[in-house]
Amino acid sequence: MADPFEDIFAPSPIDPTEAARRAVRPTLRKRFYKDVGVAEAPEGLAVTLDGRPVRTPARRPLAAPTRPLGEALAAEWDAQADVVDPARMPLTRLANTIIDGVAAAPGTVAAEVAKYLGSDLLFYRAAGPERLVARQQQHWDPVFEWAQTALGAHFLTGTGVMPLLQPGGPSAPVVIAGAGMPDDLATLASAAGAQPRGFLPSVEAELAMRRISIAPLRFGAGLKGKVGESLAAGVPVVATTIAGEGFDRPERGMLIADSAAGFAAAIERLCGDDELWARLSEGGRELVAETLGTATCEAALERILAALHARRAA
Repeated sequence: MADPFEDIFAPSPIDPTEAARRAVRPTLRKRFYKDVGVAEAPEGLAVTLDGRPVRTPARRPLAAPTRPLGEALAAEWDAQADVVDPARMPLTRLANTIIDGVAAAPGTVAAEVAKYLGSDLLFYRAAGPERLVARQQQHWDPVFEWAQTALGAHFLTGTGVMPLLQPGGPSAPVVIAGAGMPDDLATLASAAGAQPRGFLPSVEAELAMRRISIAPLRFGAGLKGKVGESLAAGVPVVATTIAGEGFDRPERGMLIADSAAGFAAAIERLCGDDELWARLSEGGRELVAETLGTATCEAALERILAALHARRAA
């Protein structure tokens, strides 16, 4: 005998055209049960129809970990009148997803969710106007307080496009260097967990102590000198597309990312992948030699001088 639950919450068809057709004209099954209840089960509090347990699309019992949730699921089924309409059963749909898709692979799902957390607006705040800043603090800060109290999680917040490396990611400090650094930039860097250094007597000495160089440039044109210096020192670069301009196949020595989440993920990846770091370190040196090396520069200069000589002779 066919199982009535297979038709109600069956998985969506692979064919997108068929899926769209079903969404426009869904075929709803008539209500086939009289009584709805809940019963203790090994999985928790299971929903029952006429004494039979309800099953998810993957044939697992539809069960909740607590009685209030189990009774809320049962109430959805009991509220169906002439037909069983999944569109009017949000708790059941969510429970199906969790039981069939999340409970079986919690680590994979958590990793997928973490990708979105890196760019969540809770972490990236507007710097003004004051009323907006106040509303952000009013509505968003309680979420951080809950996470700290209930989960023991500590998060950093910042403004602008600078990616935030949250605690639990790379433990190496992020150093921001540059002569004449404005005070507001230094304050922003410190708030984001970075170390503002200002002027460096020797860039080479600093690069020798660093594993990665980061270039989150949003504006600019042509080759970027500090990117070239880093690559020449064997320090791989995490850069935006603009920062990598001018280099032929910059992926040989860089990881390119243009979003805060992608940028932070690339930094974390380079911190933990020694094989990737070694490949980019060697490739970066080759990239600079081909682009800015002595032989390349001499050849370019010779072409320029030859063109000037030809123009004068004409």
